[in-house]
Amino acid sequence: MHLILAIVGFIIGLLIGLVVLRAGPLISLILGLIGAFIFPWLFPLVLALIALFIAFIVLLAILLVIGLILIHMGIFRT
Repeated sequence: MHLILAIVGFIIGLLIGLVVLRAGPLISLILGLIGAFIFPWLFPLVLALIALFIAFIVLLAILLVIGLILIHMGIFRT
């Protein structure tokens, strides 16, 4: 899995260097190597942050439903 993420990071670094920055092959190769080292650690971190964000949205939705039920029952008055 780590090797797959490193290869993906290398390809992303190469594409950033060649397409986005329009740099030469040496700079793109350096960016690809940096991507190969950084991406395997960055990818799980981004997935964890996305999971936390989704959990936060779900928690807010649950609290909203509970609040609407309590208002409808007349426990909380607006």
